[in-house]
Amino acid sequence: MPNEVLTVAQSYEADRYAQAHGVASLTLMENAGRAVAEEICKRWSPRPIAVLCGPGGNGGDGYVVARVLRERGWAVTAAALGERANLKGDAAAMAARWTGPVQTLQETPDAELYVDALFGAGLSKPLTGEAARFARDTLQRRVPVVAVDVPSGLHGDRGRGLDDAIVHADLTVTFFRKKPAHLLMPGREFCGE
Repeated sequence: MPNEVLTVAQSYEADRYAQAHGVASLTLMENAGRAVAEEICKRWSPRPIAVLCGPGGNGGDGYVVARVLRERGWAVTAAALGERANLKGDAAAMAARWTGPVQTLQETPDAELYVDALFGAGLSKPLTGEAARFARDTLQRRVPVVAVDVPSGLHGDRGRGLDDAIVHADLTVTFFRKKPAHLLMPGREFCGE
């Protein structure tokens, strides 16, 4: 029986293995973003949605989610943590494919659904600034939140927060295999479905 849980390092190794065997990293990111969009469409009808995009690969996934949902008729706004011009690699490529509105995270629009694509399982330091504010506000907003890979602020291997700023998600969509954060307490409580 295959390992059903991969550590963050093992997940990165699985990505490198796929790339070494002909799967482009942009394809992996596109597939991840499409998987998140598909899960959203299974659970909710189109409504105003804000996709919060971070500065790395998780943010790149977010730009794919935004693009795919917009193509399906959703009213989508992307909210960027930092300047899009500072993005690198695949995240920059996916941000360039997004032609819809982009606001700063500080200007996070009111929405009926939020996608947390700020930081993924590899986050190793506590959230700060606007990312921390959003994470702390997720319970008060009473608006559904979908997390990409793991909720921002949650350590992917240890299953606990890096401090008290952790996104409380209603749904977490991960890729290939679960990570310890999806199963260990208290992390499991932040992941939702």
